[in-house]
Amino acid sequence: MKSILASFAVVCALVGPLAAGCAAPTADDDSGSSTSALGSNPVYDAVISGGTKVTANATRNSAQSASTQLMGWIPNKNAGAVLDQLFEVARWTAMRDPDGERPFTSATVSSDAASGGTRTLAAKLTLDGGVTLEVKAVAKTGEGGRITVNITNTTKYKHWLAGTILEANKLNIDLTLVPYENGVIVDAKMAAKLSKMEDKAPALTGAIKIIFDWLKTGR
Repeated sequence: MKSILASFAVVCALVGPLAAGCAAPTADDDSGSSTSALGSNPVYDAVISGGTKVTANATRNSAQSASTQLMGWIPNKNAGAVLDQLFEVARWTAMRDPDGERPFTSATVSSDAASGGTRTLAAKLTLDGGVTLEVKAVAKTGEGGRITVNITNTTKYKHWLAGTILEANKLNIDLTLVPYENGVIVDAKMAAKLSKMEDKAPALTGAIKIIFDWLKTGR
């Protein structure tokens, strides 16, 4: 089966073929506090005891074609290390879907800068199926070591025959990294608003699970 992100290039079957350095991650550690600097949270506790929770939303409206919410826990790692791994974009080609296929066939960083608690990264991604997008990621460190991250596409995807499939700023990944119980809670949401073929959006946004699993394993 094709990778989840390859469904974004499903126009292959419908309208013909598609037109043709970051800082290294820090070592894992157990520097997370017992519970959190922000206090205990029963929702987080439930994720630690019950495992990763994924909720899909196929509701279509003016803001989205679909979205997927994920909450999981990465033990023995701090929020900064998780962010460093996420921003080491060249390693995204190591991600694999459940069938062992690569969602990202190419991934390179254009720029990576930090100032006043905010880190901004620009990158170019090629998805399985030949879809190329440029993205911008902004990470901000807040109270208690919590880090918020937004990743969005800064270029659109236009198929030579089908027309515009995805406008700029219509594919978003929002993550909150919370130090908790000697690890990190990852509270993430991936949402997409497709201009066409909206029925393919749930599979696309479901790729947030692939990203989380890669962050958790560290491979």
